[in-house]
Amino acid sequence: MADNLDVAGARFQRAVEDLLAIDYPTALSIVTGTFVSLTLEVMRRHGHEPSGDVRIDGGENRDITIHAPKAGGAR
Repeated sequence: MADNLDVAGARFQRAVEDLLAIDYPTALSIVTGTFVSLTLEVMRRHGHEPSGDVRIDGGENRDITIHAPKAGGAR
C-alpha cells in the first residue's frame, strides 16, 4: 500500500507542477482546496464538526486560519 501512496503522491505533485507552469492560480486553488478539505475531513473523523473558523497553530512557522464558509457557498 505504501508503494501505491508514493506513486499517487508523485503523480499529484507532477500534475501540480505541470499546472503551475501554465496556470498558477488554478494550481494554487487546487492545492489550497485539497489542504482545506483534508483538514476538515480529519476533524470530522475525530468527532468534530467545524462550524466556524478553524485555526491551526504553526508553532515557529506561520499560523493558518481556515475561515467558515461564506453564506451560500460550499460547505
